[in-house]
Amino acid sequence: MRRNRILLAVILLALVLLELYVNNVFTLILLLTGIFLPAASVLFSVFSRNSLSAELMVPAGLRRGDTAEIKTVFHNSSFFPVAAASGELTIHNTLTDTELTKSIRCPVSGRGSDEVQVFVEETETGQMYITLDNLSTRDLFGLVRFPSDHRLRRVVLVEPDHILTEVNVSEVRETEGESDKFSILEPGRDVSETFDVRPYVPGDDVRAVHWKLSAKTDDLVIRRFVKPINYSVVLLVELENATPSALEACVCYAANFSRGLLDTGIMHTFAWLDGGTDEYCSFNVSSYEDLDAAVFRLVCSAPHGEEDSSAKRFLMGGEQIGKNTTLLFVTTHAGTPEADELAVRCRTRIAAVGKRGLENADPALQMDKLPGRIGKVGTMTLNI
Repeated sequence: MRRNRILLAVILLALVLLELYVNNVFTLILLLTGIFLPAASVLFSVFSRNSLSAELMVPAGLRRGDTAEIKTVFHNSSFFPVAAASGELTIHNTLTDTELTKSIRCPVSGRGSDEVQVFVEETETGQMYITLDNLSTRDLFGLVRFPSDHRLRRVVLVEPDHILTEVNVSEVRETEGESDKFSILEPGRDVSETFDVRPYVPGDDVRAVHWKLSAKTDDLVIRRFVKPINYSVVLLVELENATPSALEACVCYAANFSRGLLDTGIMHTFAWLDGGTDEYCSFNVSSYEDLDAAVFRLVCSAPHGEEDSSAKRFLMGGEQIGKNTTLLFVTTHAGTPEADELAVRCRTRIAAVGKRGLENADPALQMDKLPGRIGKVGTMTLNI
């Protein structure tokens, strides 16, 4: 902007000197035009500076690798045109911690609207925060700038790829514990729900009598209560700081492993540590609705540092740890003491995403080495 002002001053000085030395109608017209046009442009900008608004339009949802079309629409409510409306568009992915910044600029007619389209190719899995700020209007010659405090933010979720996953599991058991899921195979001692009813037999606890149903049938009926369960298969995901491609691959593998387990009819627990909120997330997955909720939350997560981990939180919990627990540990950092402890306390199989930590990993661990970058994958086989 300073350069434009200096350039205009030099041009006007040259026109003044030209008028002084030549002094004819043509040079006078040039001088007046050189004064009038910048002045009119500045006045138009002054009159329209508070009349500009913006609208940010983003896709409802994307699949990894899709092209995101981001549209910025500028609206001008003034009769005077805006020579240049500009802003800064920032796209930040919380999972991979990558950021892209683009400057946008376009003229807006009086009482009209104009739009600018930005295309982001090969989108990465994760939650994209799209922010439009640093909005301003400028005159035609770039002499003045009027900033606006208008700021817009939108969120777009980029889902991972679907990879057909075949799962081979030796044995799956239900273990009793605190949960909002109940066994469909056997009753328990949780009085909050009814598993089924049966006729009364001598010796039954009178507190278990279903009085309303007994009154209808004229026979004593006993309630059998439900058994809260934790599933003996746990899918634990470690989102430790790594390369963007490794984090993206880790989420993609984990989501497809969970879908593969569910396709096989295996209910399981899906857990990880969200470094963005410091929350240990745990989902009991028994339906595709549960899976969608878990994957949605996983994609919205952020990686964590080395001071804390999903494995540490899982080991601290302790309710699902035991030799009956089959643990699939999907991690971007395989060679950690927690991985060794998991292998001692559970039936553990490690899916190591990328090469980080492999040199420190115990050779005795059951481990699958997965690529640190998602390529063209046909079918994956999971043996746990």
